[in-house]
Order: sequence, then C-alpha cells, then structure tokens
Amino acid sequence: PLRDAKNINYVELSKSIKLISEDSPSLTLIGGIESKLEKILTDLNYTGLGLDLDTIKESKIYIDLVQVSFEGEESTKIDGIFKMAFGFFIGMLLYMFVFIYGSMILRSVLEEKTSRIVEIIISLFHVEIMIIINYMLKPR
Repeated sequence: PLRDAKNINYVELSKSIKLISEDSPSLTLIGGIESKLEKILTDLNYTGLGLDLDTIKESKIYIDLVQVSFEGEESTKIDGIFKMAFGFFIGMLLYMFVFIYGSMILRSVLEEKTSRIVEIIISLFHVEIMIIINYMLKPR
C-alpha cells in the first residue's frame, strides 16, 4: 500500500512495471492493462503533486466529431462503418469471383491434359493391337 504518495517517483515506477505471463497475451489485453495502469499512476501522480483529481476530471473535454460535407450533409461514425462493411463485402465478392474463375480454368486445363495423355497412349499402339483389344473387350 502507498501511504506516502508524495515521496514516490511515478515516472520511474512506470518504467519498472513488467507483465509476467505464461502465454503471450494479445495486443488488446496489453493495451487495456497499460491504459488502466497509466490512469492509476497518473491519478496518483496528480495527487502526489497536490492537484485536485475532481477538478481535473471535470475539466476534461470529450469530442464527438460529426463530418459535414461541402454540400452541408452530415455523416456520423455509423456511415464509416457502413462504408467499411460495403468495402469488405465487395472485396469478398471479388475474391470469390477470382477463386471460382481460377478453379474453372484449372478444371479445363486438367481435362485438356488428361485427354492429351489418352491421345498419346493411344498413338503408341499399332492399329492391329487396337483391333484385337477392341475385339477382346467387346461384350458377347
């Protein structure tokens, strides 16, 4: 417990903090832990410097931007989300188109190679052997 907050150097304390973990945590988890620790240490630093936390929190200004076009139309963050979702959808359609077209080309190339192999095998036999094989395979 911190009993005398005025004698602690919070900048040095912040440099000495380490996260000990068995597995590698995600960047989101690390970012969340860092932001919470930064807030706690900043508040303790303000208190140690004799600043009033309530006054600092009341003076904080939050901004919610609204974009206005040159024509005067307003757009919000939801518009950006819709644009991003639309772009993702179009990207997936493009990916599917390229994938399906590629599989069609692959199938036709494979069919052409198979028929070419059969043609080469057939051309290796003499006509007499082909007649004998045809006669032997014919159902009676």
